[in-house]
Amino acid sequence: MAFRQRYTKKTIPAEKVARMRREFMEVAGPSMQLLVDTMETMPEIAFTVKNAGGRIMHTNRYNVSVSGWRSLDDMLGYTSEELYPPDQAAVYAGRDREVMETGRPIIDRIYGFVADRSMDLNCVSVRPVTGTNGKRIGTATVYYRAQRKMKTTNWYDPIRKSIAYLNDHYAENVPVEKLAALSHYSVSQFRKLFHALTQSSPSNYILQVRVNAARTLLSTTDMRITDIAANTGFFDHAHFIRTFRRYTGLTPAKYRKRLL
Repeated sequence: MAFRQRYTKKTIPAEKVARMRREFMEVAGPSMQLLVDTMETMPEIAFTVKNAGGRIMHTNRYNVSVSGWRSLDDMLGYTSEELYPPDQAAVYAGRDREVMETGRPIIDRIYGFVADRSMDLNCVSVRPVTGTNGKRIGTATVYYRAQRKMKTTNWYDPIRKSIAYLNDHYAENVPVEKLAALSHYSVSQFRKLFHALTQSSPSNYILQVRVNAARTLLSTTDMRITDIAANTGFFDHAHFIRTFRRYTGLTPAKYRKRLL
């Protein structure tokens, strides 16, 4: 079996990882250890806890397995950007930042891929972790196959292909007619089914993915904002500024400045 390799060449010393985890668990309190122990026993549910910096403090064995890693130690202490390809990392890191910045949980949001690039749809929930000091200190994420949540599956396969296509081609102009054709539905039927799965329209869904990708580029690269807009599918710079502000409350320039 070929195991996944990290996208960073650096290795975080085990002593540093242990110290980060110990400090995190101390602030999180005893309830976090109970949650960690409980999620380790849950079948077919992936679970990950990250600190405020997006570094993995714990993940269960199921997630290690489906993500393609050799062991838990390959993941502990690393960020999504250090572990996964840029397009996937942008989605994962974007979810974490959304929850950390707003304090509002993401509940059963549908995504077309997980760490193993599966074509299965997945229900993802991300909640803020509040420490004993009353402050947000990280995020806790669970995901499972969306098929478990659906009462019927006769339309499951075609819809998942459309969402996976959007996740892979978010920087392109993807008309809803193409997505409907992939799903073998009329445009009106497709819109209804898509909204039932994602609580979003196809156009809003792809904007969310683009903004998450832009957030990652703003925080991890020195790319010009105009180039980031073009690389994430915003060919109108003014539209990029408006959309980014709508989803984050900040302009791209202010968002980057706040990270410095």
